[in-house]
Amino acid sequence: ANIAIEAGLACLGSGLRIIGCEHNIPSRSVRGRLWIWLRPFAYRRMSAVTTLTRGAHQELAPLCGATPLKVIPNALRLPLGVTEPQLDPCDFVPDGAPLLLAMGRMVPAKGFDILIQRFADLAAQHPDAHLVILGDGPLRAELTEQVARLGLGARVSLPGRTGNVAQWYTRAALYLMTSRWEGMPMVLLETMGHGTVPVVTDFRHGPRDVIRDGIDGVILPEADEALWQETVLRLLADPERRAEMSARALEVRTRFGEPMVMQAWAELLAQVAPEKV
Repeated sequence: ANIAIEAGLACLGSGLRIIGCEHNIPSRSVRGRLWIWLRPFAYRRMSAVTTLTRGAHQELAPLCGATPLKVIPNALRLPLGVTEPQLDPCDFVPDGAPLLLAMGRMVPAKGFDILIQRFADLAAQHPDAHLVILGDGPLRAELTEQVARLGLGARVSLPGRTGNVAQWYTRAALYLMTSRWEGMPMVLLETMGHGTVPVVTDFRHGPRDVIRDGIDGVILPEADEALWQETVLRLLADPERRAEMSARALEVRTRFGEPMVMQAWAELLAQVAPEKV
């Protein structure tokens, strides 16, 4: 957001048509009183502003005045590339054991500490399930200590980054998210694009723009731990239901495919600069 504001201010008086793009939660993406004041000043002088989600759109609308504000989501691009390092799920999860997968930068926003604690309570009820959290970040050591403190070293793995995430998506029984906040998580599109059913808490923003609750994934209240455990256990015990939801999850390939997103951008550009399109 700060970059969009800087660009908008730099182009004032230039005659250029400027589109500002908000890729996070507006209430969390600008820091400092000066930037909070400058955002509406800059955005109200732009040709248009975009957000990734309807929730972010609702937050930003009062700040944009008469400036057109449009939701244009991230596009899902498949197949995913393969880079080094490559980690094999078989090295972390026994054959046939349910893999519960999570992925992302290890920072407070991702809520991996919440996920580990919830898995600790679930592990006793499902002795075969394994949790793997892929990624790295400043909280990795702290999360590793949490795993050890809870006695989950044999059931929870934090192997770091991997360049073959598609292999992990297809191996996973469920994808779990307990984020505190997000913009529009690409990982959610990617996991559904590989047919893996997501179980997520109802954080701001993004889940409700992507998941059709009960059809291709599950969205749960953030504070209801009992319902979260009940839902995960029920889905692990019902492969037929997971298969039904998996088939519907694959529809994100069309719903958020590049043709749809590029068409939305083409329409916005035609609105902002019709003589250039």
